[in-house]
Amino acid sequence: MDRFEQHIRKHTELFETHRADRDKLWNAISQELDNDKNVRMMFPKWSFGWRIAASLLVLVGCSVFFVLHNGFGEVPNDLESSELREIDGYYQGLVDYQTHLIMEHQGLSKTIKDEFLKSLEVLDDEYEKLRAELQINLDNQRVIAAIIQLYKKKIELMEKLLDQMEEQDQKLKKDEGYVL
Repeated sequence: MDRFEQHIRKHTELFETHRADRDKLWNAISQELDNDKNVRMMFPKWSFGWRIAASLLVLVGCSVFFVLHNGFGEVPNDLESSELREIDGYYQGLVDYQTHLIMEHQGLSKTIKDEFLKSLEVLDDEYEKLRAELQINLDNQRVIAAIIQLYKKKIELMEKLLDQMEEQDQKLKKDEGYVL
């Protein structure tokens, strides 16, 4: 037995003589509850106009929160936005490089270059439609896949044209090689 226990056993009659007055305790608790009612009132008695203004402010705040977080505005999801930026950066770099090669090639006529630019404009218009659809948040993964396919189609078109140009260049070099 430790000291504390010994002390309690020695003085048990002191603990028995002092009993709590239940009525006194409940009266004190109920008085505190009555006093807390005035403190707990969140809003004092406001005029009707202030109540309407506060309600409208809460309604506008909730609406703005809903619009921004559910994609009805032009605020795309951060993950999708970064994914699209990465895709655009990669493929647009390839497209720009190949476009530069095609436009600088001396063996192509102006009409072929103009037709090539028109076909790129058609694909660019399709790309803008897909971007607009992505902003609506229909099915983002499918739209991003369609954007990738569009870029691949552009690159494939350019590669075919570059291959044709290379074949023409080799044919010209071969023909020049035989001229003495």
